[in-house]
Amino acid sequence: MRAATHALEAGAVEAFALTAFREAFASGRDLSSPDDVLRVAAGCGLAPGDVRAAVESPAVKDALHAATEHAGDLGVRGVPSLLVGSTIYFGDDRLDAAAAAAKRHGRERS
Repeated sequence: MRAATHALEAGAVEAFALTAFREAFASGRDLSSPDDVLRVAAGCGLAPGDVRAAVESPAVKDALHAATEHAGDLGVRGVPSLLVGSTIYFGDDRLDAAAAAAKRHGRERS
């Protein structure tokens, strides 16, 4: 999550997340392994050395801590959780409902 926080700050969080999900769920990589996380970073254009340094930096640790607290304040209690508008969808079994809500929410904002 610290690497994802760094990716957010570097403007690459979407690419990082998609690459991480592909590596974990399609390729069976273990994202608790630093080497596999660095592979994800390289796969989305982040320099592995920069990511390695960032995950140890107090600023990234503090940013992740703040984001985790904010998620908790919103009612997030686990993963996967998706926030659509002001509604939180929690659990694999709620992903279809969240996607449908996101489509509706996007139309409402257009």
